[in-house]
Amino acid sequence: MVHDIADEAWQRLLEIDRGLRRDPSDTAGEPSKKLMEIPPDVWSEMCEGHITAINDVRAQPDLMNRLRSAIGETRDPADLALLYEVLRKAVIDHQDNPEGFHSDARVLWDSASMAVQLSLYIAEGENVDESYVEEELDLEYEWRDLNRIGGRPTTISGVHAPADSVFLLQIDCLPLNRAGLHDGVVRLLREQPLPRDGVLQLFMTGRGDPQQQSHDAGGAAVLRHLSEADLKHRVAPAGDNPLPASAGQLMVFPSFSTVVSASKAVINVVNELQDEADELARSMNLEESFSAQFGLNPFAARVAAVSRLFAFPSPGFELTAVEAARLAALLPLRGADDSYMLFIEVTASHTFGALLGDSGRLQVWIRWSDAQAHRYEQVVSFIKGV
Repeated sequence: MVHDIADEAWQRLLEIDRGLRRDPSDTAGEPSKKLMEIPPDVWSEMCEGHITAINDVRAQPDLMNRLRSAIGETRDPADLALLYEVLRKAVIDHQDNPEGFHSDARVLWDSASMAVQLSLYIAEGENVDESYVEEELDLEYEWRDLNRIGGRPTTISGVHAPADSVFLLQIDCLPLNRAGLHDGVVRLLREQPLPRDGVLQLFMTGRGDPQQQSHDAGGAAVLRHLSEADLKHRVAPAGDNPLPASAGQLMVFPSFSTVVSASKAVINVVNELQDEADELARSMNLEESFSAQFGLNPFAARVAAVSRLFAFPSPGFELTAVEAARLAALLPLRGADDSYMLFIEVTASHTFGALLGDSGRLQVWIRWSDAQAHRYEQVVSFIKGV
C-alpha cells in the first residue's frame, strides 16, 4: 500500500495531501465545506508545502520507482490521483521546452531511443452551426478564427474543391502569428514551415493512397493554401459535406517518438507521454466518459488521438520499409540537404472514423524544401490502419 512506504518525504506529502482532500460528505459540484473553512493564508501555505513535498519526492529516483510499482496495487481513487500528480504531468510542465524532458525524474528519458519535438495539434471543439459558411467575419479582426474540422471549407470565387473530395479540416494561420503568444507557439513558428497568414486546407479524395494505386502520385490527400488576398473573395460554399462541422482548437504541445529497436519500457514511456499530450490537446472538450474514468483511475483514462502538424507518426503508425520506398519513388528529394517530413497526420477520432476506420490515420508527407517554400502541389499520403 502506498501509505506503508516508509520514506520521510513521501509521508510528509501524504499528510499534506490529507489536509487538502475534500471531505467524503461534500456534495459533488459544491465547494468543500472543510476546505472553505481554511483561512486563505493557511491554504496558501499548504499549497506551497504540497508543491515542495512533491518536488522532494521526485528528487529520489528509488522512491519514484517504488511509487511506479505501487500503481497496479492501488485502488483508492484519491491515492491514485496523488500518484498521478507525482509521476505524470510532465507534458504540461515542458509544453514550451522539449529539452526539459531529458532531465525530468518522471520521464526516465533515454536520448538514444526517444525523440521529442513541438507540434501543432488540432482537436475538435464545439459543434459549429452551418451558418458560419457565410463568413462575414472581418479579416482584420484581432480574434478571427477560421479553424474548423469537417463541415464545409472556406471557399473563394473561381476556386473549387478538388474533384471527388471530402473536406477534412482547415487551419487559420494568421492568428497564430500575432503578438502575445506563448513561447511554444513562437518556437514552433520559428522551427516549422507554417504559412504566416491565410488558411491551410486539407481534402481527402476518393482515389485511394499510392500504396494501393501507384498511378496516383498524390494519393488520397490534397493540401491547399488560400492567401489573405484570396480570402477577400470569399463566397458561400456550395454542396454538402458528410462530416459534422466543429471548431478546430489549435494548441502547441510536444509529440514523441522512439527508434525501431526501442525496448518495451521505452515504448511505454513514449506512449504515456503521447497520451498525456493528446489529453491536453482535447482538454477544452473532454468527453464525460473520460472524466468519469479519470476520477476513478487517471492512469487508465484515455482520450482519442489528436490530429497534428509537424509531428512524429503516432506510435505504431510509422512508415514501413515498403511505404518509405514508395515515398522516395513518388517524391524524389531535390538535393542532398532535402528531406521528408510528415506535414500532417489526421486521426480517425472523432470526426473521421467513417473515412479512416475506427483507429486509422491519414499521413501526408512532403519534401522539407517544398514545405519551406509553401508549395503544396506535390505530396504523398498513406492511409494506415491498426
